Amino acid sequence: MTDLFSNLEDDAQFNSPQVPESAPIGAGGLAGLHVENCAKCHGTGVFTSWAGNPVGRCHACKGTGKRTFKTDRATRAKRRVQSEAAKTRAFATNVATFIEEFPAEHEYLVDHQTNEFCSSLLNSVLSYGHLTEKQLAAVRKAIQRDADDATRKAEPGAPVADTTALLAAFDAATGNGLKRPTIRLPGVTLSLAPATGKNPGAIYAKADGTYVGKIVDGSFHRSHACTDTAISTVQAALVDPLSQAKVYGQRTGSCSCCGRELTNKDSITAGIGPICASKFGW
Repeated sequence: MTDLFSNLEDDAQFNSPQVPESAPIGAGGLAGLHVENCAKCHGTGVFTSWAGNPVGRCHACKGTGKRTFKTDRATRAKRRVQSEAAKTRAFATNVATFIEEFPAEHEYLVDHQTNEFCSSLLNSVLSYGHLTEKQLAAVRKAIQRDADDATRKAEPGAPVADTTALLAAFDAATGNGLKRPTIRLPGVTLSLAPATGKNPGAIYAKADGTYVGKIVDGSFHRSHACTDTAISTVQAALVDPLSQAKVYGQRTGSCSCCGRELTNKDSITAGIGPICASKFGW
């Protein structure tokens, strides 16, 4: 570390005459300029680490310990304050302009500003006073999605018939060793929720692989993707799951429980394989 300081002392750049912390330069055609101690190295010409150890020449002042400005420190500080004030006024104008034209969109962004995407759009509003058409479309889509979700939550679960028969079928299937019992119906597939999942004991409903709701606490709670047809199918299965399983088998030629093709004449007529029927307690 001693060698570092000895090298710096030998450098002509560090042997310039000492001047006050802030003073005008009046010679060499530089009248009106101000020289000040470098704020980065505090006038030493050496940059120190956060731990206080010198790590090399200060790049801000190039090792001289001094920096030259056209105006004094007080004037620069005043101008920084004025610049920040002007920026704040511009931001306020941008926001006011956006709110006037898109009040609902702005309210949504403010309410969801903890979301990274919404936060970035709010920054765009601050900086430019507007959003692109694609950004506006994304916000409106999110607003509509939230409105739809709120409507669905406000509605009571679709009333259903007694779930005893359907639950008994799934209980029998799990009791007979099926790890993932499934009942295929016309347009809808029912499966038992995992016992260790978020909805143990619930029955999930899917249509063409898309989640459309769940049967829990005696009600069918539909998702936004659920259709009236799917609701009717689920309700019919709750009344008589075996008959609906047979309808599926007779229409598709596949077993409602295992999905395999029905090849036996009796199975085709019944619409369900005898082994599967036994495992589900039918």
